[in-house]
Amino acid sequence: MNNLVKDSLTGGLTALASTSDNPIISVTVATGAPIIVSLTTDFLSRILSSLQSLRLLRGLHSIDKKINNKLFQGKKVRHDGDMSVVNGNQAKQVLEGIIQNITDEYEEKKMEVHTNFFTNLCFDERIVFEQALYLTRVLKQLSYRQLVLIAISHDKPLEAGGWQFKFKDSGNQNLEKFADLYSEIQNLEQMRIIEDSNRGVTLGGSSAPLRLSLWGNIIYEEVGLASMPEDDKQIVLQMISSVNNG
Repeated sequence: MNNLVKDSLTGGLTALASTSDNPIISVTVATGAPIIVSLTTDFLSRILSSLQSLRLLRGLHSIDKKINNKLFQGKKVRHDGDMSVVNGNQAKQVLEGIIQNITDEYEEKKMEVHTNFFTNLCFDERIVFEQALYLTRVLKQLSYRQLVLIAISHDKPLEAGGWQFKFKDSGNQNLEKFADLYSEIQNLEQMRIIEDSNRGVTLGGSSAPLRLSLWGNIIYEEVGLASMPEDDKQIVLQMISSVNNG
């Protein structure tokens, strides 16, 4: 097991278990489950609300299952320099940042994304921690529906080009209920996550479909959006269709 885990994780989970009747945590402590994370004693000793504590417990449980699944499949925990005790400062910052996102996350479906990202970081040496630190901040800003939009855009270009012309028509009441979706798409363009498929980023000025940018593809891969539920994608696709036909 990676040395970043041994001291901090066991102490941290033991502290959590002492204040929780959750049998999952008790089992995790008893078995020394190989959750690959650098959770500092400082973080785990912070005063959390009951809701934050519950989110943290659920997140750790999810991470535990995912990591054990990868180990069962024969995957190896990364042992590059960035995950070492000596050179692991950036790794600690990123992994702690993800755990902080989990404790603060009010969109339940986004929890899956945070735990995917955490797990992928622990196994994939191609993920650069400096970039991952920025992505940790980006994930905090994105809504679950924006993550669904990224997943859709990976499958095929998003048919939402030129919407600024549609939404200029203030008299079209049929579009009012989709104003938040339009705002979320605009925000993805501003963040350079999606872009005009013909001319680059245009913030809705072109009627061309919107595609994932290089940065968007990195997000898709590193946070595991390939597992995005098909039902959630279909709901958003139906909304996009309603705007285009409105």
